[in-house]
Amino acid sequence: MILKSVYLFASSLLTTLLLSNANVLLDFNTRIIISLVMSLFNLITLYYVMQKYAKTPKISILTKILNYLILIYYVIIMFLHFFSTSEVRTILRFLNKNIEFHAVEKSYMENCNNLANISDKIDWFVCAHLWGWFAKGMIIRNFFLLNINSVIFELIELRFQHILPNFYECWWDHGL
Repeated sequence: MILKSVYLFASSLLTTLLLSNANVLLDFNTRIIISLVMSLFNLITLYYVMQKYAKTPKISILTKILNYLILIYYVIIMFLHFFSTSEVRTILRFLNKNIEFHAVEKSYMENCNNLANISDKIDWFVCAHLWGWFAKGMIIRNFFLLNINSVIFELIELRFQHILPNFYECWWDHGL
């Protein structure tokens, strides 16, 4: 019974990924409907999994808030997974008319051996990653699993460098 919820969540995630690969065959409105339905289904299954496994007798309000923020973030990512980068930018422009997109992004891969260049690479993303690591630590509450999660995230960055050029990072960043 306990593994049934995990299998249901895994199958919904797999279905979402398979449907998102067929996005070139469908028009924009159809993809919005499919992505909304699959995001809702993934939300329900992930919520059910979190209720089964993350249930403790004394859970703090901060942990509950972080769990719900994770759910919201996951649903947004699953929704946006169905669209190309230009379509996501169009959706964001529809939501916020004042948003600006920069054509040239900062490179994190150039000349990583000099200390001055390393300090140039440190920006607000470092603070965001550190805060995210602490937030995951509050949710997971297991140092070993937290570091496994971090290693998996670095492997995901290595795997998807061809999609997002910012994933090309200095050699020392993967070690951190």
